[in-house]
Amino acid sequence: MGGVDVLDQQMEYYRTFIKTKKWTLKVLIHFLDLALVNSWRLYNNDCVANDFPRNKKVPLLDFRMDIADTLSCTPDHPRRVEGDDDSVPVPRREYKIYRPANAPSAAKRYDGYEHYPISDDIKAPRTCRMVNCESRSKIKCEKCDVYLCLSHDKDCFKSYHIGSA
Repeated sequence: MGGVDVLDQQMEYYRTFIKTKKWTLKVLIHFLDLALVNSWRLYNNDCVANDFPRNKKVPLLDFRMDIADTLSCTPDHPRRVEGDDDSVPVPRREYKIYRPANAPSAAKRYDGYEHYPISDDIKAPRTCRMVNCESRSKIKCEKCDVYLCLSHDKDCFKSYHIGSA
């Protein structure tokens, strides 16, 4: 038997069967099997060259399972990228990302008392929470904790709190 026949025989021992009509996938799986058997044969040649005990050699099935386990597991630690240096500090934001508060319940929104506008000391004004208003404001309702427009042109603050529940 020549080398190719032995290789084919060893590939047939633990062939990866896949039900598909796509020839590309079948060829890919065949080459994967071929690479695994060739790797195992190189491992065996190295064991013989280094006088490794015969009973300590890894059989083909265990070799395939070890490769599969190695390829399918995720590392416990993140991989380091070349040029990644821990001594360089990561720039931090000097500002907090604003996430709007949840809308208050209808009962709280329309109850009609203790809705006081307060001016907030923030650098950037927040988007008005009134529907169809895209203005920005530094005025918020103390009770509802939402930012609303309050000027002589627009009064989203009043419109937001008036209505039926």
